[in-house]
Amino acid sequence: MPKAKSSSLFENIKSEYKYPFSDINHFLIGCILYLLSIFVLPWVLLYGYVVRVYRSSLKPKSVFPLFNDLKNLFIDGLKYVGVMLAYLSVHLITLMIGIYLIVSPYIASGSFPSIEDFNTAYIAAMSSPLMITSLVLFYVSYFFIPMALIQFVSTGSLKKAFNLRLLFNGLKRSMPAYLAVYLIVLAADYLIKLLSFNYYTSFIQPIIGFYFMVFGARLFAKVYKTSAGKTA
Repeated sequence: MPKAKSSSLFENIKSEYKYPFSDINHFLIGCILYLLSIFVLPWVLLYGYVVRVYRSSLKPKSVFPLFNDLKNLFIDGLKYVGVMLAYLSVHLITLMIGIYLIVSPYIASGSFPSIEDFNTAYIAAMSSPLMITSLVLFYVSYFFIPMALIQFVSTGSLKKAFNLRLLFNGLKRSMPAYLAVYLIVLAADYLIKLLSFNYYTSFIQPIIGFYFMVFGARLFAKVYKTSAGKTA
């Protein structure tokens, strides 16, 4: 059985890797929005588009989603953000506490640290048990978000994104392919971050970033459909 699921995942990757390029004009729109994602609005619209990719991919007959009806696109993006913040809430709380512990000594003293002192404090704080716990919480929490979005999109109810019974049933049915897609998405995320640090490669970051936003959502949806015995 695991072998069949692995084969199915490979077939999904093989058949879907060109999917983000199905409409080059809309792909370019997504890349531009990604480039402008230092602002809030483009990110919300991108998240709304990802919801559309899930919604389209989960339908019996999939149609490539478009960047139209911006009002509903924005609303879907806000729903995505709501789901994401809810699942990452514990991680974010521990992260904020960790940041506070870094800056609080300097706030209390009313003085600005030297770069060396701040770097020392930063490294010490980031290697503390609290920040390590926060990092682990991020990866654990983020693991559930695609399945939560699938439950929201497939039922049309935002409440279903937080239905643990549906969530774990979906995960159980979709394993191990779901985990494999999650690891692919994480690897892509690290690649995108590495590209942003290099001046000569940063210009392709929006292309790769938007590509994997669409491709990742498409794969998660296809894995879920395959496990549910549906056809694209």
